[in-house]
Amino acid sequence: MTDKTMSFEPRGRDHEDLMSESKESAINLALIGGCGSTLGGATHGSSATFSGRSATKTPPPVVAAIERANKMREEEERERGERGEEEIHFNTERIRKARNVYDNCTKLYSAAVGKRVAKREREECELEDLSFAYGEVSFEAVCQVITKIVKKFGKEGEGTSPPEGILQGKGGRYYDLGSGTGKTLIAASMLHEFGYVCGVEYLEGLFNTSQEIVSKWEKGDLGGEEEEEEKEGGGEEEVKEVKEEEEEEDAKEDKNVKGGGEEEEGKVKPEEKNEG
Repeated sequence: MTDKTMSFEPRGRDHEDLMSESKESAINLALIGGCGSTLGGATHGSSATFSGRSATKTPPPVVAAIERANKMREEEERERGERGEEEIHFNTERIRKARNVYDNCTKLYSAAVGKRVAKREREECELEDLSFAYGEVSFEAVCQVITKIVKKFGKEGEGTSPPEGILQGKGGRYYDLGSGTGKTLIAASMLHEFGYVCGVEYLEGLFNTSQEIVSKWEKGDLGGEEEEEEKEGGGEEEVKEVKEEEEEEDAKEDKNVKGGGEEEEGKVKPEEKNEG
């Protein structure tokens, strides 16, 4: 497989309101054929290198890992009780707008499409033995994670010049290893003014599908017109097959309901039989 990289600046009807202070933001999607690939930076000439490395230490025993996890959970619960857990409200105007743009970008690409694309490529390339489970993170989950990180770590660093902090104001970098169809990258870009967003995907089919979604973002094609649905490319076959399967299932359900009623109507009632 050859490496592929693509980047763009968010723009479109709703993008100016949501990303007015983020003109330098970009998404960088890359396809890698294995460990050791280097991704070129899309915005500031920076680069990120992903390479394989072998463990130098023996992993801790399962019991020790469980004990550590329990200790961390207890510490988190104690801290939450001391400061009080503030709920993340998803109904703010900004998040509603972000969700609307996200939905219009990704509505044709349900998780079923990603699963079908991945399954087909694994079968065609004889990668059935590859340990792989396709899944997607919801917009709400991404929102919750980013909001909590910004709340806890998005503070100016002390004693530094200029002050530095994790996700302090706009900027920061977001990486998704195994980015699938790229939907999480779109969500992250809508929820924080990252300076650099990068997704890495091994399967070419998922990478190509992600470029379709990014293309909708790039063109500002977010109006959701029904006639545009038939013009999708690349992943069009998977989108069409998923829609056909859903329609077939709906038709079967309708047929079963109607068939049951017809069967009942076709039966001769005992009273009618006796009268005959």
